[in-house]
Amino acid sequence: MQEIIIGSIPLLAALLIAAIRYKKLEPTWLRLFPWFMMLTFLIQTGGYFYSTLQHNKSNHFIFNTYTFIEYAFYFSILYKSVCKPGFKTAVAIAGLLFVVIYTYELFIAGSYFIYSPVACNAGNFLTLVCCILYLAELLMADRVVHFFRLPMFWIVTGLMFDCVGGFFYLCFFDYIVKNNVDADGQIYGLISTITMVVEYGFFIVGILVKTDV
Repeated sequence: MQEIIIGSIPLLAALLIAAIRYKKLEPTWLRLFPWFMMLTFLIQTGGYFYSTLQHNKSNHFIFNTYTFIEYAFYFSILYKSVCKPGFKTAVAIAGLLFVVIYTYELFIAGSYFIYSPVACNAGNFLTLVCCILYLAELLMADRVVHFFRLPMFWIVTGLMFDCVGGFFYLCFFDYIVKNNVDADGQIYGLISTITMVVEYGFFIVGILVKTDV
């Protein structure tokens, strides 16, 4: 519960600021962010209370569903952010690859009602690759780019931090489980809390920054 409360503070702060600046968010598709963050908050709190009210009944199916929504949203905004046709194709392929892995892991391998790190890690890795493509495009731009005045630069930076943190933990997930390294989940909770605070901190900066036009 403590992790949810701490992690929800920057999320709610970002949601509030985004709601206040809703009509000023540019490009206009960034206005999807407040809705996405609202959904994130509802699912996170709903998943926790579902498990609590159902006497610790598994809520993995809730978060497995959210995994698809989360990464589908990230791939969508990254696809809109890149301009080079080759990069757009690469982001589209990454998104399609995630859908294939997610579908196989949860519905064919039968992991929908249990926790499986494969789908999350695939989303983390492929999102990270797409973020790198976005930054590479900025670096290769023919014009002068003011990185710090681009909302998407800050959002991508936050995403990268979150993806790296989750990716490395999940890479060692089987080892952690087999060796009972994190039996009470405190290490995972700490990593999730830190990455969430940093991620939404960057989101807030991106929402507040003056757009470079």
